[in-house]
Amino acid sequence: MGVELLDWASGYFAKAGRRKLRLDCYENNARLCRYYDEHGFRTIGHKNWNGAMLLMKERNIQGSRDGHLD
Repeated sequence: MGVELLDWASGYFAKAGRRKLRLDCYENNARLCRYYDEHGFRTIGHKNWNGAMLLMKERNIQGSRDGHLD
């Protein structure tokens, strides 16, 4: 279901004219960070949120069509 949600979000934002989808996750959540990496996200930075370190993850959604990535 996770892949379907990521693809739906990509399609939604592509239709809104966006070219990238960005998600933040806790830096110490290795399993979630790895999951995003395996689904086309790359780390573009870090930020502190209320004392917790977050990784900013992003993937290109150009070429997204009807909610599905090419």
